[in-house]
Amino acid sequence: MKERDSKQWDLFFFYLSLIIYPFNVLLSAVLRTTGFDFFASKTIFVCYGIVYLVFFFILFRYPISLKRLSSMFFIYLVYYIFYLTSPTEMKYRYLDVDMVMIYLFYLPYSVLILSRIQDISQLFTNSIVEYFNGFLIIASFLVKFILKDQTGYMVYSYNLLPIWILFSFRMIQKPNLVRLAIFGILVLEGVIYGARGPLIWLFISLITYAILHWIENQVQIRLSIRSIQSGLMIFLGTVGFFFVLYQILSSLNIAQSYILNRIETGVLVQSTGRDSMIDIAVQYIFEEMGLKINGVFFDRTLMPGNVYVHNLFLEIVLSFGWLFGILLLILLMYFIIITFKGSSISNKKVVVFLSSTFFLKYLLTGSVFEDYTFIIYLALMFSVYKQNKPDKLVVYEMKR
Repeated sequence: MKERDSKQWDLFFFYLSLIIYPFNVLLSAVLRTTGFDFFASKTIFVCYGIVYLVFFFILFRYPISLKRLSSMFFIYLVYYIFYLTSPTEMKYRYLDVDMVMIYLFYLPYSVLILSRIQDISQLFTNSIVEYFNGFLIIASFLVKFILKDQTGYMVYSYNLLPIWILFSFRMIQKPNLVRLAIFGILVLEGVIYGARGPLIWLFISLITYAILHWIENQVQIRLSIRSIQSGLMIFLGTVGFFFVLYQILSSLNIAQSYILNRIETGVLVQSTGRDSMIDIAVQYIFEEMGLKINGVFFDRTLMPGNVYVHNLFLEIVLSFGWLFGILLLILLMYFIIITFKGSSISNKKVVVFLSSTFFLKYLLTGSVFEDYTFIIYLALMFSVYKQNKPDKLVVYEMKR
């Protein structure tokens, strides 16, 4: 009983950590609009204070294995080695707020709790999760459209991405007009107020999930009254959604919309800043790097404004050189592939959710070394990988 309670608390804590920032944005905007500016500026401390309280409750209520504690301290040692081998002018980054938050919260949270979650797929079917996701999707749109919240498009859309994906998975499982309407709002807020990346990862995850869902349920296309009705409902809903979308976008001032402004100017798929950084990195790798191992954060010394290179593969190769960099990338991709390949269909869906939410973004933005979501991704993928091993042992025993 206690072990089952622990599993439920672990999963609840993970979901709480996913929704807390969008909920904080909503709460802050409502308080600011109603004249409580002082309290609006403090909501983030209250919201994350709740997350920390739940974190410490789980730590003290349910035992943590010595193996996990040892793993956590080993990772701290790896960070220290990174610090010692980093370029001197970049060592200060290890004391940035983002890095300190990794040391004090996200690393312990990931290693001690997330790595032991056993059934993330519950989030795909739980009714309470679905209702709250739907509420946050609608509320997040209204916060922008009516309350004029000023949260940046990148932060806004990447924090909503896991909620978008969870709700969309549920829509694929059991499509109806209500879910389709909320999905329409989801797309609307993504296009108007979001960034390009999250929408790309959302639709990649939807296509992959739909394929897995059809395989799992052995879906066969049968022409029946019910299938015709469902198809007609989806078709009319889609037509209606895009008609409403066109009406809204036609009357919208798109000056503050990143995506719509780029569509208007014809540069939706272009990214001059990112392209120039990639050119700088590639030129250095092939013309100057040789066999050097430069250390973590080296890419910042090459980029204008000391920013990260905006690409996972280039960041790792620039940091660890040709040999170790490519070896680390191969190991990372091997881990992802064998976790996906060895999983049940249900856990394959989990891998799709985790990769779309926490990993794919590193192809276009973010840094695996100072972004906490990469640690979260590895911990959750490890929890899925562990679930594959008992199945293999059972199969082996049956063969014997």
